[in-house]
Amino acid sequence: MNDKLLYTTKELFDSYLHGKTYSIPPYQRGYKWDTKDIDRLLKDINDFCPNEELDLFYCLQNITLVENADSFNVVDGQQRLTTLTVILSYLGEFDLINRKLHYNVRNETEKFLKEYIFKASNIKSIQTWEQLLAITNNEGNDYDFQDVFYLFNAYKTIQSWFEAHSQSTSEMKDKILNHLKVIVNLPKNIEEQELFENLNGKRVPLDGADLIRALIITRVAKKDVGDLYDSTKQNVLINERRVKIGLMLDNINLWWRDENRQVYFHHFTKDAKVSNGSSVAFDETTYPINNLYKLYSLAYGNGTLDMDFFEKKVTEDGFLDGMQMLQRTIENWYNDKELYHLILFTCIYAGSGSRSEGIHSLDFKELLVQWQQFHRKDFIRFLKKRIADSEIYDDLIKQSGRSDEENENTAFLESWYDNKLVNVSTLLDIISILSATNETRLPAKYFKSHKEDLEHIFPQTPIGDRIKDKEKQTQILKECLGIINLSLSDEEKIRVEDQDIDWDNQDWKEHIKTLINDKIAKVIPINSLGNMCVLHESVNRGYGNDFFLEKRIDVMRKSQEGFFIRPHVYDAFNKIYMERQDENIKMSMMIRWDKADILARRKYIITRLSKFLTTNEQA
Repeated sequence: MNDKLLYTTKELFDSYLHGKTYSIPPYQRGYKWDTKDIDRLLKDINDFCPNEELDLFYCLQNITLVENADSFNVVDGQQRLTTLTVILSYLGEFDLINRKLHYNVRNETEKFLKEYIFKASNIKSIQTWEQLLAITNNEGNDYDFQDVFYLFNAYKTIQSWFEAHSQSTSEMKDKILNHLKVIVNLPKNIEEQELFENLNGKRVPLDGADLIRALIITRVAKKDVGDLYDSTKQNVLINERRVKIGLMLDNINLWWRDENRQVYFHHFTKDAKVSNGSSVAFDETTYPINNLYKLYSLAYGNGTLDMDFFEKKVTEDGFLDGMQMLQRTIENWYNDKELYHLILFTCIYAGSGSRSEGIHSLDFKELLVQWQQFHRKDFIRFLKKRIADSEIYDDLIKQSGRSDEENENTAFLESWYDNKLVNVSTLLDIISILSATNETRLPAKYFKSHKEDLEHIFPQTPIGDRIKDKEKQTQILKECLGIINLSLSDEEKIRVEDQDIDWDNQDWKEHIKTLINDKIAKVIPINSLGNMCVLHESVNRGYGNDFFLEKRIDVMRKSQEGFFIRPHVYDAFNKIYMERQDENIKMSMMIRWDKADILARRKYIITRLSKFLTTNEQA
C-alpha cells in the first residue's frame, strides 16, 4: 500500500482491496443507521457540486482499518461503509460490491447481504418489513433480526429517495462513484484491541455497552484460548470464541429489550450511578444490556459505572462466568412467578412504614447475598417474613385474632385514604395471582401507583352536585336512605316521602345533602380497608357518587374490553369474600354495597393476608 489517504467509492470497493474483503469484527455493534441518517447523506451528496479542476469532492469522513491476510477489519466506519454498500446495490453496482463486505459474527446479516444486497433481487418490489418476513419465512429463512431490519429499512429509504429524485439518478451515481471520497486510516504497529479502545475511548462515539462488549470480546476470548504453539490455530480458536461471546451478549441484550423487564429491574438499576468524571454514557434505553452492567456494578462494585471498573473486572479470572451467572439469576427471578412478585414487592414495600427495630428496603446486593445463602423455599420464607414484620402487616395480622366487635370499631376509626392502600392492594393482587393456575402476572408498573386513584366503593359523599338529573338524584337519595336505615333504629331512621322531595328548592337540597352525608359517616365506615380500592384513572374517572351497581357494571365491562383492573378490585366488585362464606348468594345482594359488605370484605382481606404471611413453614 502507498501513502495515499483519499479514495473514491469506486476505488474503495475495487483497487484498494486487491482481492481482500471488508470484515466487521465481533466487537462491533450491528448496523443501525436510520431513515434520518440516510436522507441527510443523500441530500448532502445531491447538493454537492463537484469540480475536477478545483479538485472539489465530497468527503465522507474516515474509516479505520486493520489489515489481515485476507481482509481488512473495520475498526471504525462500519456504518458509513455498510450504507455505501446498500446505495451501490440500489444503483445496480453488483459487480463492484459483491462479497466485499463481511459481517463475521452475524450469520443472518451475512445471508441477507448475499441474497438481497450483493445481487439483483426482488427487494425493490417488497414494500414492507412484514412482507419481507413473510416471503423469507416461506423460503425457510428467518430474517427477524435487528441488523436485517435496519438494512432493509436503509434500502427502502434509498429507494424512496431516488424515486422522488429520479431525474438525479445518473448524476448521483457519478457523484457517489467518482466524487465521493473516504479517508482511509491504516495504522501500523498497533494491536487492533488497543486501536479500537483508543478510538472509541477518547472521542467516545459509542455507548458504555459497546466499549464493555469490545473489552469482553477482545480480552476474554484471547485469555480463554491461551497461548498455543500453532499461531494459526490459536487465531482460529480466538475468532471462534469471539463469535460465541458476541452471540451470547447479543442474546442478553435481546432479553433486556422487553419493556416490562426494564421497568421491573429499574427499582434496582436506578441506584447505579455513572462516575462523575466519566464521559461514557450507559443508556439502557438504547442499549438494554446496560441494565445488566448496572446490576453487576451494584453486586460486585460500589454501584458506580465507569470503564476503569470494568477494565479491571474483565481481566479477572471467572469474570464472564460471573456475568453469565448474574444474568441467569436475574432470569430465574423474573421467570419464576412467585419470585417475580415477592422479590419486587419486598424490595419496594418491606421497609416502608416499618417499625423502629430497623427494617429497611433491600438493595440489590443484599438481595443477591440472601439468594445465594438460601434454597428457594427458604428464600421465599425470608421474603414473606420481612413483609410480615413491617408495620402495616404486623398490625393487620394481629387484627385477624380480634373479635368482630373490635374489628368493627377499628373499621370506623381507621383511614386508608393514603398511599398505604397501594401497598396492601398490591399484596392482595399478588396473593390472587399466585393462587391462580395460569401465568398471569402483575405488570411491573403497577407495583406502585401508576396513574391510579383511591376509590371509595361506597361513595364518600353520595349526595352531591355532580348529578343534575332529578330522577337520578332521587334514585341515589332513596338508595342512600335504604342503606343508612339498615344501621339505625326505628326512632333514628331518616324518613323522606316522595312528596317531600324538591330538588328545585336549594335550601331543601342543601339540608338533605348535609343530613345524608353526615349520617353516612356515622353509620358506614367510609375510609375502612373494606371500602377502599385502587383503580386506574381510565376506569375511575367519572364515577363520582355513583352507587355500587353502576360501578360494578362498568368495572366488569372495562375488564372485558381489556382495561387493566387490579385483581383485588375485580374480586371486590364480584363480592368474592361472600363466595367464601355463603354459597347461597342471591343476585339481589350484587346490586348494593353497605356496611355489612365493608366489614365482611375487611375481615376477608385481613384473614387472607394473615394466612399468606404466617404459614406453618414460616412459623
